[in-house]
Amino acid sequence: MNTNEKINQNIQNGSECISSKNILNLIERCHQSLNQYGEPYHLLLTGPTGAGKTTVIQQYLEKLENNEKVLVVDIPLPCSLRSLIETLLVLLGDPFPSKGTLEMKIRRLTHFFCYSKIELVILDDFHRLLSRNRHARFELSDFIVSLLKRTNVPFVFVGLEDTNHIIKENAMLARRVSFHVNLEPFNNEKVEVNV
Repeated sequence: MNTNEKINQNIQNGSECISSKNILNLIERCHQSLNQYGEPYHLLLTGPTGAGKTTVIQQYLEKLENNEKVLVVDIPLPCSLRSLIETLLVLLGDPFPSKGTLEMKIRRLTHFFCYSKIELVILDDFHRLLSRNRHARFELSDFIVSLLKRTNVPFVFVGLEDTNHIIKENAMLARRVSFHVNLEPFNNEKVEVNV
């Protein structure tokens, strides 16, 4: 049985433990989902500080021959809609990320995504959206749903265990998250996977 079959079997069984080595294959599955399945798959990777989330992301980036098509975004702190959009614009090479209205920035952001042919977006420290009030969190998560639709690119959301609340608060975002992997602290052998 190959790795993808093992992952599929574990996912079909509900909440199961898989080897941490297979997390890289699950990220790869999301990365290739648009080409292989015709739609992007999105992954929520959670766990407490020190569980290895950043290490897994670094390992994935190191194994790629060309990681220029992977956009790794550190969610700004404090995170507002404007700061998130401007951070994305900077990373995509916009020479004037703070110029224009919010709608103009969103249009430029969509253009830069298409132009740069980004294949995967990794949003690190996604839990930073929790530091905002409920209205601001919903505005940010709504924007992310819009970004998922506009770009048609797979996303990996990485954050502390509380990150799950951000996803659950917005039904449209929750529906789009294909996989949830929760890393346990100091345990490199097993992780919990939820669909």
